[in-house]
Amino acid sequence: MDKPIDQPQLRGFHDMCEIELSKVNSAFFGTLEALGIAAKPGRTKDALPTLKLQLRNLLATRDRLASYDARRPHVAQLSMLRRTIHHVEQMARCYLHALAAPTPWEAKKYGQEAQTHIDAAGAVLEETALSNRAAALISSTPKLGHTFASVLSALAELHPKQSLTELELKGQEQYRQISGREGGTGTGVSYLALQLVADVHLSPQRFKQVIRGTAEVLASGQRELVAQLTNGKVVRDLLAAKQRGLEGHAQLTLMLSADLDGEAMFRQMLRLYWVLYEEVGIPIMAIMLKVCGVERDYDNLTADDAGTLAKRVGANAALKPLFYGLDKNYRNAASHGHTFRLEEDMAVFELRSYAESVLVEVVIDACYSLMESIYGIQLVLDAEISNLGLEGHQLQHLGPFQPSDLDTANALIRAMGYDAQLSRFTGTVWTLDVGSEVESLTGLAKSVSTLAPGYVDTLEIRQIARTDYRQFRMPLAAIRAFGAIDGADPIKEFVDLVFDWHQNDEPFLDRRRLRCAIASVAIRALVNDDLSSIPLLRRLHDRAGAAKDAEATVATSKTIRALRTKTILGKELVDCMQQWIDRELFALP
Repeated sequence: MDKPIDQPQLRGFHDMCEIELSKVNSAFFGTLEALGIAAKPGRTKDALPTLKLQLRNLLATRDRLASYDARRPHVAQLSMLRRTIHHVEQMARCYLHALAAPTPWEAKKYGQEAQTHIDAAGAVLEETALSNRAAALISSTPKLGHTFASVLSALAELHPKQSLTELELKGQEQYRQISGREGGTGTGVSYLALQLVADVHLSPQRFKQVIRGTAEVLASGQRELVAQLTNGKVVRDLLAAKQRGLEGHAQLTLMLSADLDGEAMFRQMLRLYWVLYEEVGIPIMAIMLKVCGVERDYDNLTADDAGTLAKRVGANAALKPLFYGLDKNYRNAASHGHTFRLEEDMAVFELRSYAESVLVEVVIDACYSLMESIYGIQLVLDAEISNLGLEGHQLQHLGPFQPSDLDTANALIRAMGYDAQLSRFTGTVWTLDVGSEVESLTGLAKSVSTLAPGYVDTLEIRQIARTDYRQFRMPLAAIRAFGAIDGADPIKEFVDLVFDWHQNDEPFLDRRRLRCAIASVAIRALVNDDLSSIPLLRRLHDRAGAAKDAEATVATSKTIRALRTKTILGKELVDCMQQWIDRELFALP
């Protein structure tokens, strides 16, 4: 009976990488142990043979790693091992030089150089661990609707405590550096998400090369691109291709999180390959051929089968390197599931036009390569269309991949670095439970105010700590307006913000705070002769009346009258209002 493959995604290669990493760690700590012996008085000569042995082991590991073919999805893992072994080897060489150095000064110099390599090796391992943690958040997605939320969670792991706006700006800058072009709306976050996938599953360097090469092709053929995009069918086809690409990505994440056997996983990979080749690839290959000057019109090109288009792309010097991974034999096999099987580490294809045994890792590499190509080209195409001011190419709904409003909001909150213990929508109220680690509830409210769907008008934040409980209900409209207008009066903005707040089910503007608010607005209005403060003073007057605070009601009435009649308010009342401010100069929670 054929031996089943545990995972066709190079499970054997993955295990090999783990073994090699173990050997690198062993050599690293063995070197440090030998150095510990060498540091003891009179033991240097005893340690030298051990150090030299460790170096020989390191060199053997280095040579083995250099001999392996870098195939997806383990390109980044192999690169990490090679970079790590380089620094560990250099560390060992530096320490050998240090032990043989004729002077203490030279020994110290070599020791310092060795430390830089230790730090560099640690940085490589830390960077890899961070990317793997982030990627695990994507690949553990259990449901289609959670795909978007998991991407945001992964980005939050890589870029902690950054808002979606900050992530977009960071991604836009990185995209600009690679492509030499400006990104469109959403390009920044899309780039960061796709680069994360490339860093873990694809070839990060080639993904960037695809972006750069595609940008150059589209820039040189921009006139033709604009002409093609006046055809509504082209835009609709590219939109459909984007949807299919999203489905392909979601399918990948679901596969990575599923406990499938080798045969099932391999079939799913080939199906994904077919989707990228046919449903996503046809309109993309056609538009790129048109941009490169192919005379046949777009509709005629898309009427060809994908294999014919792939042949045309392969014959074009500018496009061939961008579409690496196209293989008609794998595409044909994917269309006929009964034409291949797995034997040991080989995929055996038995098509009428193609019969061959291929290493599973080679086929998987081709699948990931095509994904790398398609995603890079799509990203740049989408950015260029946005920059041309055209519409109709953005997905308005993600279909079965559409997260709920709450899932989206929660993912964005986590991306900002907040950890909500509870988050729920109840009618028009969004309730958030947070711990004592949130220092500014107002800052949290301002950060999340733009995340609520349109039907939610109130934010309730409950801060639960061991010795304290605070609950605030805040109108979202007031939170969004706060700080929105440059040059606005800060006192009036402050009072407008908290006017309808409630704390622990009582008005936030209690008697003392209300008087402080009235006095602050009144005195500033009188000093500046600011008639525009009268509407807010009226609202404060009514609030004081409802609270049966006769003194505060009189103060607002007299202030409004003084502003209208251009008269001076009595010194006694001004002094009284100043005392209100001094007694209760409150701050935002």
